Amino acid sequence: FTFSGEQTFATSLPDSKGSKTRVQLQTMSVKIGIISAANIAKKNVRAMKAAGLEPVAVASRKIEKAQEFAKETEMKDAKVFGSYDELLACPDINAVYIPLPTSLHTEWVKKAVAAGKNIVVEKPICLTAAEVNEMVSLAEQAGVVLMDGTMFMHNQRLSELRAALNTEEFGKPQRVASNFSFYGNEEFISTNIRSNEELEPLGCLGDLGWYCVRFAMWLYDFEMPVKCWTNPGARRYDGKPGNLRECSCTVEWSDNRRLDFVCSFDWAFTQTVTITSTKGIITLDDFVLPNDETHSDFVVHSTPGLNKLATATSTQQTTKVAKNTLPQEAAMWACFAKLVESKDTAAMKDWSAKMQKTQLVVSALNESSLNGSSVVTF
Repeated sequence: FTFSGEQTFATSLPDSKGSKTRVQLQTMSVKIGIISAANIAKKNVRAMKAAGLEPVAVASRKIEKAQEFAKETEMKDAKVFGSYDELLACPDINAVYIPLPTSLHTEWVKKAVAAGKNIVVEKPICLTAAEVNEMVSLAEQAGVVLMDGTMFMHNQRLSELRAALNTEEFGKPQRVASNFSFYGNEEFISTNIRSNEELEPLGCLGDLGWYCVRFAMWLYDFEMPVKCWTNPGARRYDGKPGNLRECSCTVEWSDNRRLDFVCSFDWAFTQTVTITSTKGIITLDDFVLPNDETHSDFVVHSTPGLNKLATATSTQQTTKVAKNTLPQEAAMWACFAKLVESKDTAAMKDWSAKMQKTQLVVSALNESSLNGSSVVTF
């Protein structure tokens, strides 16, 4: 498959533990309907096709918008619907992608589960812990896949990064600091749903902070933290209770491990991670969206310190490069298709648990932000 007319990708993919598994990309047993003609769905249609999947339907509240979406994304012979309920009732569809605003996720995930559909839902998943817990429970009872659309989880870099983290030379990771931000101009503030309190009540915390939390959860093997809080000084649109536009947060695990992160709609585009251990440092400057979809890298800073006269650093830097057999978003859809086809219960629970735990931390941080930066314990 030639992606963007530039690079031919192989068909071996990393599984959730980083081991490469040969997958059959030309599988038509997974028939995906898209609930909403949102812009991010266009990127995902491209990714589905790169993974050998062909979305078969799209729904919008206005059928003209669904028709326009299907034409623009070249969804050949796709069915178009003027309501989400019609799409869910279609017997030719066994999976759905839900890129709706966060405030609508709970309703439509529950309806999709009731219709027996396998689901990829955009992040953040919902607003509260109770909501995500209910979603996961219902999906498990129905025997359907419920996975979030966190694409970097499917980048081959994580496998290479884990190998570097597990060396004696690096030591035990103790702290991760991250920043995911971009500048939202006046047009963004007035027209984008991410500044709309009713549609996206978690604001930048849900849209950007989610990734910072997810990376730390991955780093610490999805162990639940001990406590978390948002730091004083968070900024909001129009000073309302919702719609965070900028915040900094801290999450603590046992043994003094922690995450400190900043997310903002008011800064230049930044997506950095710094992992600090007892012996070294690892940095990433593109942890969410790779600089190049064909490969990703990270830098290992070993023996950090100063020279004898303290006139310069003595740190040694080594860049590690991981080649992506598929772009991370395409690998995500290949992973989803594999789960749908195999019905591997353990793997299904593993992916839904990753989603659930991330949401629990994000929801707890939101609770803290609404209560004077109070400390929330788990």
